[in-house]
Amino acid sequence: MNIAMIVAGGSGVRLGSETPKQFLEVGGKPIISWTIEAFSKHEEIDEIIIVCKDEFVNQIKNMIEKISVRKNVRFAMSGETRQQSVKNGLQIIEDEDAIVIIHDAVRPL
Repeated sequence: MNIAMIVAGGSGVRLGSETPKQFLEVGGKPIISWTIEAFSKHEEIDEIIIVCKDEFVNQIKNMIEKISVRKNVRFAMSGETRQQSVKNGLQIIEDEDAIVIIHDAVRPL
């Protein structure tokens, strides 16, 4: 199984924005939508795990419905650091032989 883990726990503080970077729009869509869509179209990705704050789960689920993601998408809660967020995402993976790609939500290309 090949899993794309999208780390989306940032808050936008360094950017100086009230809106986290992953939700800023580029080309008419939030940046994270482009990232999710790219992995959902990739033939070798079987599942997507999105690591984010609990308060953003429903917002991201609504985005997923709009872009018609047909792969299994699961959520893990982000931590205080990127390292903790990645650990949280890895902990929900049951397949010990899975290959995991760890990718930042704000790098859609």
